[in-house]
Amino acid sequence: MSGNALRITAILLFIGAVLVGWYGIRMSHQPEVHTPAPVSIVRYSQVVARQDVPAGHVLLPEDLALDESETQNQLAYTSTASLVGRMVESHVEKGAILLPSHFPQRGPAAQLLKSGERGVAIKVDDVVGVGGFIQPGDHVDVLVYLNNSNGMTTDSSAQSILKDVRVLSYGETLQQDVSSSSISPGSASMLVNGNDDKHQALSGHSAVIAVKEEDVARLMLAASGGTLRLSLRGANPELPSKASDLVRLSEIAGTQQKPPVQAASRSVKTLPVQKKTEVISVIVHAGDKTETISFKGQ
Repeated sequence: MSGNALRITAILLFIGAVLVGWYGIRMSHQPEVHTPAPVSIVRYSQVVARQDVPAGHVLLPEDLALDESETQNQLAYTSTASLVGRMVESHVEKGAILLPSHFPQRGPAAQLLKSGERGVAIKVDDVVGVGGFIQPGDHVDVLVYLNNSNGMTTDSSAQSILKDVRVLSYGETLQQDVSSSSISPGSASMLVNGNDDKHQALSGHSAVIAVKEEDVARLMLAASGGTLRLSLRGANPELPSKASDLVRLSEIAGTQQKPPVQAASRSVKTLPVQKKTEVISVIVHAGDKTETISFKGQ
């Protein structure tokens, strides 16, 4: 190979080495490209109708299904158990989301009542309401004081007429044991937390209690004819008491019939028996007079 060919080859190799070095330096200074992580899609659970549900139908477990959606509906229910046993007021098509508008609209207090219960309000103060420490959700007994006359007599009585009834509200504080799934979102904002304003609860003038339907008239009659008072029950279960619910003032005062006065015993003295003595009569004649003289003989 001639000298010119070697010179040209060397120059080309030098230029190639420079280009490779420059390319390597440039590639080392480029930022690394990271592959973005896949975005996880959030899905929300909501209760839908598994089949067509006619208006007035009471929901059964087979009528409901839990579906997932990428969009969240704030009014949708998230649990099927909270809807079983409730009656729909309007027709629901298959696959439609169950909403509060499908059910009869009731206030927060009405939604707290169970089947067969009625809410009845009674007047309370610090004494009737156990010093104002009764809270919504507590269980109480209702007592009545009866007195036929104006003043207190032995005929006055007190009696427990209702036992283990639930307090729905005290003053303006409403019970908060209803889940958000069973209360419509619009009415849920009306619930007041009893711990936020204790003074408000203590200053209440009425309490609403959940009474069985057959006891409503009995409670109203007792409130109009006597004085009501609430007795707070504890959280622990209690055995049924065998004591009588009716107590009269005469029993507390200990009024009892006095025992009959016994006749005083008389001591009978035995007199000594005297011996019978013989009486002797003697007739004495003195002139015109005649006299009879009697004397005891020995």
